[in-house]
Amino acid sequence: MQLIYFFIALFTSMIGAISGIGGGVILKPIMDSMGLLRLETINFLLGCTVLSMSIISVIDGVRKQRPHVKSEKSTTLLAVGACIGVLVSIPE
Repeated sequence: MQLIYFFIALFTSMIGAISGIGGGVILKPIMDSMGLLRLETINFLLGCTVLSMSIISVIDGVRKQRPHVKSEKSTTLLAVGACIGVLVSIPE
């Protein structure tokens, strides 16, 4: 089953990159429609997928020395804010 999830994430990431929208916009409805996972699990998988896409994008941008990728300070602040938001939203 994990292999199916991997290929769904890979496919939606490619479609998202080609069309210029985030892959998560496509991934979440597909995972919801399958009905096999809880919403919290889907959100976690979506976060991991988006994080990996972001890391690849930053690595690619640094290699090609694109000026819009060199804002490590704002990227770090956004990442820390996202982590705090996830920790606050976890139900006890």
